[in-house]
Amino acid sequence: TLSYKLASMIEQWSDVYVLKVKGELNATDQQVFSKLSHLMTLDLTETNITSIGGCIELSRLRNVYLPVTVTTVENEAFYNCKSLYSMDLPETTVIGNMSFYNCISLNSINIPNVTAIDYYTFYHCTSLSSIDIHNVKSLSNDNFAIFAYCTNLSEVILSDELTNIPESSFYNCTNLQEIELPASLESIGNSAFSNCAFTNINI
Repeated sequence: TLSYKLASMIEQWSDVYVLKVKGELNATDQQVFSKLSHLMTLDLTETNITSIGGCIELSRLRNVYLPVTVTTVENEAFYNCKSLYSMDLPETTVIGNMSFYNCISLNSINIPNVTAIDYYTFYHCTSLSSIDIHNVKSLSNDNFAIFAYCTNLSEVILSDELTNIPESSFYNCTNLQEIELPASLESIGNSAFSNCAFTNINI
């Protein structure tokens, strides 16, 4: 296992600053990542993974490189990774709950094929300036506070087939001045846009 291999090479988990893994990697192996408290760069581009997780509270993790085979970001995958700067997820379709929660340095994320996101996915990502979720065509009431407290968010692209914006979705997005709401929209949850700075709403 990855845990066994690393343990045989280092004196303590905090010795690892850069980790590059090749070949097979399973979900159990990924749970090792959260032990690497000083990890700054994670390169998994030469692995066979289809999902990514296990990087909870790696406060120094800045760079993550993933293979295009990744289709799922697991729940809490990068929870509280305060230094994570950007993510490229070109083929990912599902992003779990709290996966980027409190990633306060996350400046940009490329998710052109994502069709499903969950509650608190990008909660308190205070550096995120724009988000394109045009392929997310359905959000249930359980998917609340997805972008709450994203105080730098100024551009949002929604699906033209979206029917529901859940409760607190964009709560306290204090830099969000304009948004285009699709004609398909049927309901907007409580406080979905509370404390935004709208000057223009297109419907």
